[in-house]
Amino acid sequence: MGCFVMLPFYCKNLKKPSRKNISDRLKSAPRALSSMYEVILERLDSDGNEEKKEMRDRIFLWVAMAFRPLTLPEMQYACVTEDGKDCFDPTEKTLPSKEEILEACGSLVEISEEDTLRLAT
Repeated sequence: MGCFVMLPFYCKNLKKPSRKNISDRLKSAPRALSSMYEVILERLDSDGNEEKKEMRDRIFLWVAMAFRPLTLPEMQYACVTEDGKDCFDPTEKTLPSKEEILEACGSLVEISEEDTLRLAT
């Protein structure tokens, strides 16, 4: 399974402009799946947007721990519900869009055609 996840990662990174030769870039790329995930998370965290990081952490937690796949609307509400509270005033919150959720999680989360979230495979 790991090679199917890593191949798109390598292809995407090789398309980015760089002064390094392609062979040198491939030699320095992560070899293990866990290392690849670390690189992706470091890149996502590098933008310094603490609110986006908090949303990403919440999404990962919900997707990983849910008993069933969560729908996009469920995740949107989970993103804005404060810990310890079971409701909120919708006039005081803005739900994140599908695009914002995907942007926050990079290539680590997918939204299916049925609008359910899952960890990318």
